[in-house]
Amino acid sequence: MKRFCEYDTVIFDCDGVLFDSNFFKESAFLSIAQRYGDDAVVSINQILTDYAGSSRYVLFEKFISTLSGITLELPSINALLDNFSEICLKNYITCIRTNALAELSLLGAANWLVVSSSDENELRAVMDDLDLTGNFSGGIYGSPDSKFEIINREIANGVIKKNVLYFGDGKIDIEVCDNFGFDLIFVADWTAMEGYKHICSQKGIQTVPSLDNYYATQMSFN
Repeated sequence: MKRFCEYDTVIFDCDGVLFDSNFFKESAFLSIAQRYGDDAVVSINQILTDYAGSSRYVLFEKFISTLSGITLELPSINALLDNFSEICLKNYITCIRTNALAELSLLGAANWLVVSSSDENELRAVMDDLDLTGNFSGGIYGSPDSKFEIINREIANGVIKKNVLYFGDGKIDIEVCDNFGFDLIFVADWTAMEGYKHICSQKGIQTVPSLDNYYATQMSFN
């Protein structure tokens, strides 16, 4: 794998890479499901497992479809999305996040992007509030478009160039990098993915505990 300074484009997933946010999002899904009873909680847990890495749009559509047999009072997807976003916005501001972006920016002049399954408007608002937007010259992108749709579009737009390094923490990130031929660094400390060690070992994927650790490793080459 190349050194960080040799890449033309660097893509960061958000949850589990930039922010320790996977578990508060899981908690948000569960707290919303609890309003509809124990069967709804079982349902959302199964959906989160079966569709791991999918956007909230997909997950809540699946959830509503299961509620028809559980409750007569079906919520609108917009109501669920608004409630979920409200919870997320509060938690993003206070949760642990990486401190490595400023240091990594000194190692090379690659075009940086965020490509996430999180809501795009929400992500951009959070990045603005935390004064992080300026790190990502290539843009901040999220759902409702999928990661595959975003990357295909930004390749066509010339934003994503050859020699791509991708920092991810989930199954969907592995699938994306396999599909597009990107070099993947799997960021492990904040992942919610079970069995990642076996899969990364089997596929020869480099793992690091955190972006801070990756930066320290790169500095050891200097």
